[in-house]
Amino acid sequence: GIFNPKLYTIQDAMKITTMILDINLNEDDNFVVSGQVCILDLSGVSIKHFTQYNPVFVKKMMTITQDACPGRLKGLHWINCPKGFETVFNLFTVFMNEKNRSRVCFCY
Repeated sequence: GIFNPKLYTIQDAMKITTMILDINLNEDDNFVVSGQVCILDLSGVSIKHFTQYNPVFVKKMMTITQDACPGRLKGLHWINCPKGFETVFNLFTVFMNEKNRSRVCFCY
């Protein structure tokens, strides 16, 4: 909910995320050795944020994070989730491998 979906797209947000990931990979040895835990705060999100997602984009996002990125994902925590988010998110877990699927946590 931190970005205005009328001004920016989820693709813009992911571009910034991958740029930050690239900086961490190049400049932070601890990040490379220990891996990362992503904490995504969904407070303030609206339906306009979620309508920007489509299966093709999610598939590309999963390919980047699971197969192309040398960083190690240790956990993916979604906090302040709106009601029904887990149900919608589960539609996209088909693109995740089993190891990453087991590292997802939802907090309401």
